[in-house]
Amino acid sequence: MAQVDNDTIVGGEQGDVIFGGFDADLIETGDGSDLIFSGFGDDTIDAGGGDDAIFSGFGNDNINAGDGNDFVFSSFGDDTIDGGEGDDLIFSGFGDDQINGANGNDAIFSGFGNDNIDAGDGNDFVNAGKGNDFVFGGAGVDTLDGGKGNDTVDGGKGNDIMNGGAGNDRLIWNNGDGSDILDGGKGYDISEVNDAESAGDDFVLGQNGDRALFERVNLGQFSLDADNVEAFEINASGGDDRLTVNDLSNTDVEQVNFSGGEGNDVLDGSQTDTTLVADGGVGDDLLQGGNAADTLNGGAGNDTVLGGGGIDELNGGDGDDIIDGQKGNDIMNGGAGNDRLIWNNGDGSDILDGGKGYDISEVNDAEAAGDDFVLGQNGDRALFERVNLGQFSLDADNVEAFEINASGGDDRLTVNDLSNTDVEQVNFSGGEGNDFLNASGTNTPIFADGGVGDDILIGGGGNDTIIGGAGSDLIIGGGGNDVLIGGDGADAFGFDSNAAFDLNDIGSNEIQDFQVGEDQIILDKTVFAALSSGAGDGFEIANEFAVVANEAEADASEAAILFNSSTGALIYNQNGAEAGYGDGGQFAVLEGVENLTAEDFAIKE
Repeated sequence: MAQVDNDTIVGGEQGDVIFGGFDADLIETGDGSDLIFSGFGDDTIDAGGGDDAIFSGFGNDNINAGDGNDFVFSSFGDDTIDGGEGDDLIFSGFGDDQINGANGNDAIFSGFGNDNIDAGDGNDFVNAGKGNDFVFGGAGVDTLDGGKGNDTVDGGKGNDIMNGGAGNDRLIWNNGDGSDILDGGKGYDISEVNDAESAGDDFVLGQNGDRALFERVNLGQFSLDADNVEAFEINASGGDDRLTVNDLSNTDVEQVNFSGGEGNDVLDGSQTDTTLVADGGVGDDLLQGGNAADTLNGGAGNDTVLGGGGIDELNGGDGDDIIDGQKGNDIMNGGAGNDRLIWNNGDGSDILDGGKGYDISEVNDAEAAGDDFVLGQNGDRALFERVNLGQFSLDADNVEAFEINASGGDDRLTVNDLSNTDVEQVNFSGGEGNDFLNASGTNTPIFADGGVGDDILIGGGGNDTIIGGAGSDLIIGGGGNDVLIGGDGADAFGFDSNAAFDLNDIGSNEIQDFQVGEDQIILDKTVFAALSSGAGDGFEIANEFAVVANEAEADASEAAILFNSSTGALIYNQNGAEAGYGDGGQFAVLEGVENLTAEDFAIKE
């Protein structure tokens, strides 16, 4: 028996009974089955071999039970307990204890503190009691219960049962562990899965009755059968990983978090109503959201991010990304890189930010119905709206181009002033139907293809390229130096600025495929005020049009409209026989055309 001082007590090889004193004692026993009471101090106990019974007192004790099937009861201090080899029974008390079961089939019951428990190898049973505990099962078929408190439970190798107990718990599976049964208990509990670092995992999360079932269906297959778990957190650290999230509506799962890490990863959440939060990490990832309000981050790489249904936040991150909000009113952020932000018919009203780089907002309309679109500005942001059918809007910043695909029906696009925005280009594809484009309110360059149908296409003040496509189209370039292509059909090229001729308003247009005898050039008398011929085909006053062979003949001609057969130039000669063209000038070039007649023109009042 120890006294008041710090004592050293050494037992024999037989079964000893030892009582520690009031101070910090060192107690060492041999291989016998010993009974040890540590007393009140901060004691160090090395029980050696044998089936020992150890009762620690009130101090912060360091206990090594040694080999054998030992019984350890720790009381009030912050104790460190090592069960050693053998099947041990360990009870910890009120302190924040460090417990190592070591080898053997151990039963560990911790008390009220925030304990750190490593059950060690063997088929162990752990009940961590009250407190915010960390429990590690080690190798073996373990049953682990975190008890009350916010606990972290890691089953380790083997097929384990993990119970979180009351509190907000985290139940961990690491690559190489077995198939585990999980019960989070009361509180908000998370199942954390950490995959193989370099191999590509194929995970599936779904439901089995009212329980969640998580499986790896390739590599070393395993499953997690989970109840009372509110969130899954899947960390795919390396490799080309895949996670499929199916219907979870019968389970307790409220959220699924996916971290792709490095590699070209795939998240398919198209079949779930559960909230998804994903970060693709480094690589060219494909992230498909579900029907809830998801947050999907592509990370570094050329990613494809698809929102699914719900009000989603979609971030492309670094790289040239494709982001499609799909159903719902979404936020789409392209991030750094040349990104494409997509709206399809039936989607909601979205907020777009292209970020750094050259970014495109792509709009795909209703296939058969006639859409009426308006593109303009709201402060320094672009505002794209459909003002008929199912109305919606796109509120866009840092978007350099709009690409509007009007696939079918008689569609209409009006482009207004965009000078305060980042928009540098507007592309319009009319598809089938008799489409109408009016870009007269903007100086932003237009590229338009009317497609199949009798289209009216009016450019703006920029340098536009306008293609009529199949059908009898009316093309008006507007201001700027435009390229005009009629396409198949009898097309008309109009020159109408609603004001007297001004080269700044008309520009110099290149007509690339004018078909003599089929296409027409329409001259508005408001613009070409020197014309006296009345409205209709051709020139009522014949000498108002002339074909000249060169610049000298053009300068000498009295005709108001001249065609230079050597250059294909159309010229407005505003001052007749006087030198120069007055307020007129060259307003078009007909590429590949060597002769015109009056019948190739029409006059409009």
